[in-house]
Amino acid sequence: MSASGDNTPLQLSLDFPRPAPALDELAVSPSNAGAVARLKQSRDWPIAAMALIGPPQSGLTTLAAAWAGRSGGYHLSPERFESLSPGEVDSLATRNTAIDPAGGLGDEARLLSLINQVGARGGRLLLTANTPPSQWPVYLEDLGSRLRSMPVAEIRAPDDAMIRARLMAACSRYFFRLPEDVANFLVLRLPRNYSLLEHYVQRLAGTVTGSGRDLTLPLAREVLRLELGSDDDDTQEEEG
Repeated sequence: MSASGDNTPLQLSLDFPRPAPALDELAVSPSNAGAVARLKQSRDWPIAAMALIGPPQSGLTTLAAAWAGRSGGYHLSPERFESLSPGEVDSLATRNTAIDPAGGLGDEARLLSLINQVGARGGRLLLTANTPPSQWPVYLEDLGSRLRSMPVAEIRAPDDAMIRARLMAACSRYFFRLPEDVANFLVLRLPRNYSLLEHYVQRLAGTVTGSGRDLTLPLAREVLRLELGSDDDDTQEEEG
């Protein structure tokens, strides 16, 4: 519908459709299985809006994009959301829309309006952040109330299966093979922290591609020691 209420479809000035990963193709482990299951069943949410939270670099953006793409919805940055006209915001209420990340949005009245509208008009709204919505700093009392009552899906610290999946994905992305002995070695020693995990993976990939060396156990051990200060027998159990 257009902002004037006639039957002319509103042509949103959005980058749509955006290429998005398929939700069914994403790596799933106990660390994110609950969140993925809830995203797949958005019509069963107790209310029309839900928060997806997790540590930095835990895959929030990937999941939000996949969820929006699954239904032909919108995946918006906070800047993009706040730049929309009132008519464009109104049109989101009938679609699946992800605002990523949503914590700290400046235009609280706009967010409150969308939360209210999706509940009345059949859309779904996904808000991503690193902290629960009940902890977001807001000034509008009504918005705070909505956020405190919002259901939350959480991505937890990476488990062994997720670390292995991240390693395999990185090797595929950079076109080199991940030997089984290297994978087993790293799964036991890499930190249970997404940011540190991604840092190590990027440095390992850079070392392999930059040096032309094969990915071997000695090379993985060398990069682990240089980047994380870990020796062969260390097992990191940091909960990021």
